[in-house]
Amino acid sequence: MVWGRYSSLNYQILLYLSSRVVAGLGKRILQKQGRETHPKLYSILAALVWGTVMVLFEESPDVLHPSLKHSMDEIYRFGLE
Repeated sequence: MVWGRYSSLNYQILLYLSSRVVAGLGKRILQKQGRETHPKLYSILAALVWGTVMVLFEESPDVLHPSLKHSMDEIYRFGLE
């Protein structure tokens, strides 16, 4: 089974699909409640995600994907020199 095996491509597809599923479920919940999406929802979500990345980067960088850790190193560690 192709999708059950780990590869970098399968991992990227899984991450993409996971984010789309979560976004769709959130939208569905709001629609069932008769609400529209809040105009600032993207800003709030972006702040939560980046805040989480920054906390993980500072406290447990080994749990981040190597490419994300490398990017964070470039931006926040080596970029300050």
